[in-house]
Amino acid sequence: MQTPWKIIFGYRREGRVSCQGAYEEIFRAALAYKFKNLPLGSAIPVDAQVLTDSIFKLNAHDQLTVGGKQIDGQKVKELFITTIFLKYLEDKFPPGSLIFVVIPEKESSCDTAIMVVKPGAKIDRLDEKQLRLPTEHLPFLFQIKEYVDYKNLISGSLSPFRPIDVEKLQVLVKDYEEIVLVYQRDFLDYKSEDLNEFFKLNTYCYLISPFFDSQYIPKNSSSKKYEPVPINKDKHNYIITFPGKTFSIADFERPRFLIKEKYIL
Repeated sequence: MQTPWKIIFGYRREGRVSCQGAYEEIFRAALAYKFKNLPLGSAIPVDAQVLTDSIFKLNAHDQLTVGGKQIDGQKVKELFITTIFLKYLEDKFPPGSLIFVVIPEKESSCDTAIMVVKPGAKIDRLDEKQLRLPTEHLPFLFQIKEYVDYKNLISGSLSPFRPIDVEKLQVLVKDYEEIVLVYQRDFLDYKSEDLNEFFKLNTYCYLISPFFDSQYIPKNSSSKKYEPVPINKDKHNYIITFPGKTFSIADFERPRFLIKEKYIL
């Protein structure tokens, strides 16, 4: 593909280095923008709703600095969703791999991409800002979509839990050649069986949602009894639903720049 890319994040996967840094940088940029008029030295409570709003209330008119690059708010949302999928993806590559999270320099057929370079592969530097990746690099190209009822969102009447609208989901993802990541902002109530036909038609689609306490999995492959999905509640957890009745949990440490408790000196 001849699309010129802007690298937003890049890191070598080794030791404890991971996409956690990108996840934190996105929140840092979004919160700095949301509270840009706050007096210097002020503090404000930041709960899960504030974090969510700082990302999803952004639009293309907002201009933020992320990873040292200025990008619009719509791209920040798309990068956020891409980074959640990267948490699942990065473990598939050997230590020493170079991983880049990029966006197209100009409007193109995809929203974001992840480029992976195997350990030891040579990268040519064209100039101070441009790199040429080796031909054997692995590109993952994404379309990013949001599943949300905007009418109810604006009215503030979103409530747990709605049945998933498979026809609406199909309209969101049809006719794309890229991998489609759908972030589910609605509270949805469904079993994996409800999506069998959808995933047969859309084998490169993945559904991403924040974790809710009421999510359950079968005790075993033949059981009709369910048990809670095991998670670490001290982390930010997301569920990625795949074709084939499978799922993965992408978990992130709480951003380090957020103070967990108030200390009185």
